[in-house]
Amino acid sequence: MVSQLGSVKAHPLADMRGLARHRDLLVSWTVRDLQVRYQGSFLGNAWAVLHPLATLAVYTFVFSVVLNLRFGPPGHGGFALFLMAGLLPWLAFAETVQRATTVITGNANLVKKVVFPLEVLPASLVASSLVNMVIGLAILLVAVACTVGLTPALAWLPVIALVQVAFTLGVAWLLASLGVFVRDLAMGIGLVLNIVLYLSPILYPAAAVPAAWRWLFTFNPIAFWVETYRGAILDGVGPALGPLAAHGALALAVMALGWAWFARTRRAFADVL
Repeated sequence: MVSQLGSVKAHPLADMRGLARHRDLLVSWTVRDLQVRYQGSFLGNAWAVLHPLATLAVYTFVFSVVLNLRFGPPGHGGFALFLMAGLLPWLAFAETVQRATTVITGNANLVKKVVFPLEVLPASLVASSLVNMVIGLAILLVAVACTVGLTPALAWLPVIALVQVAFTLGVAWLLASLGVFVRDLAMGIGLVLNIVLYLSPILYPAAAVPAAWRWLFTFNPIAFWVETYRGAILDGVGPALGPLAAHGALALAVMALGWAWFARTRRAFADVL
């Protein structure tokens, strides 16, 4: 395997602009993914709304009713708003990462089609998860408008989302390639995601963590997304420009590295599959 990968010539990072050339195909695969995901189910695309709401209901019951925790804005439903603002970006990321590990092996028939741009497959997962997140955010913003009110800080949401998408895209390209060569990855990624979930301030605020350990969130991009989404949606506060620039640079670096690895290894996919 090492010799196979070593013999593959790395594509220059400039080739990433090929994704823009194939934007029509990306849109088509994103729409296809959204349609196929719920095809044959009784409720169809309604699951795009019901799934995050069901997840929210379960976590709200456990943490707010059973454990009697009180986070988020004051008033009825404050904890649910707090939780939903953190869960939506997490669900989009976790879903993409989980599915990326099998997106190439699941479309093995396309691997030997030289003209098909395989980089579109992981990118379509990112795009479809983003669509579901936007639907969830729309529901959340309606709830926020009826309770704590909307603020101009919401204008930061597209910027935060771009940082999230760039980072997620890089991770998706990396895992899509690794999933071809390391089949155990698909089974182990769920465990990793569970660990990351509880190590990120999604089900609790960062302030609830002892100060001696709070520095760990500095190196956790998911913690940054969650805190900045909550700040813009619930507190009316935009992100600090320094951390935003740092996480934006990190996201671009991860995207470039993920693409470089995918471009270097994709010619070996056919030999393995």
